[in-house]
Amino acid sequence: MKSMRVYPCPRPMASASASVAPSGTAWCARGLPITPVQRPSKSRGGLKQLCAASQACALVAAIRSRRRLRPPSLSLSSGPKRRSLSRAAKPHEAGERAAPEEGEEEEEEVAICVRRHLQADAGDALQAWLKFAWNQGGGIPVLCLSQGDAIGNSRLLLPAMMKEELVKLDPIQRCLQYRVSDFGFLPGLRDHLGSVEFESCSDGGCDLIWSVRFLAPCGLAAAWRQLTLELIGRVASNLQDVLRQPSLLLSREWQLQGSPKTAVETWLSFVWLDGGGLPFPTPRMLTSQDSEDLELALGLAVASIPSRRLIEPPGLIERLKHVGRKSMQGCDDGYEVEYCVENPSLAVLYPVALHSGKIQFSDTGNGTSQMRWEVKCQPLPGFHSFVESFTELVVSTLAERLQDELTQEGIR
Repeated sequence: MKSMRVYPCPRPMASASASVAPSGTAWCARGLPITPVQRPSKSRGGLKQLCAASQACALVAAIRSRRRLRPPSLSLSSGPKRRSLSRAAKPHEAGERAAPEEGEEEEEEVAICVRRHLQADAGDALQAWLKFAWNQGGGIPVLCLSQGDAIGNSRLLLPAMMKEELVKLDPIQRCLQYRVSDFGFLPGLRDHLGSVEFESCSDGGCDLIWSVRFLAPCGLAAAWRQLTLELIGRVASNLQDVLRQPSLLLSREWQLQGSPKTAVETWLSFVWLDGGGLPFPTPRMLTSQDSEDLELALGLAVASIPSRRLIEPPGLIERLKHVGRKSMQGCDDGYEVEYCVENPSLAVLYPVALHSGKIQFSDTGNGTSQMRWEVKCQPLPGFHSFVESFTELVVSTLAERLQDELTQEGIR
């Protein structure tokens, strides 16, 4: 080592500077000498110079070791900064700031909240969110492949290959939660949890409150926050536009040959199982692995029937919700059928957010019955006229074909 000049110290220094020895030489944490300095005339000034030299040496050592120097505190608008949990945190003294490991990346919690006022009661708005936002993708440019809208069901969003899962659904409290189980092609994100609540308002509508929290790398947190806010805000606005549209209510009645029992049995076999004579292939009944058979009311010819069917093309899935016996006003008894469309969307050529139907069969005497077919649906913006014409055409065609089928059975 190159020889250095050391200044003599004729008498011990004050206790404040006793830790610096010898007084003319300072050594950094990595054992590198600092250039000798003149012994100052005053001990306080000398200490200041030595402190400055020590800080400069520490800076050089930090740069050489490729460590990042951080300010004592740092706050970002999106949320608090967190250490990455990919490594186990090393124990350190209370109040000491843990230095990041080499190659370890800081994370930031991103939290956003979107609110919209919806012109629908909270229960209808929840169902509209499940059918439109969850099952269809909410009108943003993604392809949504959904298993359904029950707890535990998941959906896949393409082309990002992101998979989300419903983890909570409470129709009473009008709220739900979902999480991202697989981020697919989206880098560096984790712990994504979303919650959606619907609060009733005095005007008959409700407020949608959509909250999302997740962890993102600090360098990308602002970008991910902006993108997520844009996507969720767009879906919420699209749902708001959908629920502004007037609901479509169709109600038609037909006289049928045969008793209500005969009419409902023929509807199940001819319309539900065989397709009702529409110019499409026979609907494919989904197997017991995809759905459970629906137990029917006592007294019908069959004890159970597949509850879900797939109409190909265009890929529409319908589900029987209820088939049973019900007392009708002015009649001794009757039967009713309730069903819904599970995946309405533009992709299956039926641009609605919701579709449910109820068919009632009542006895009119003389071996005849009356069928009342009611449909309630929520068209997407710009498709009200098309949906009304198309729905009325399909319902009328099925009812007329059912009339013909029952007439032929009466002749036979």
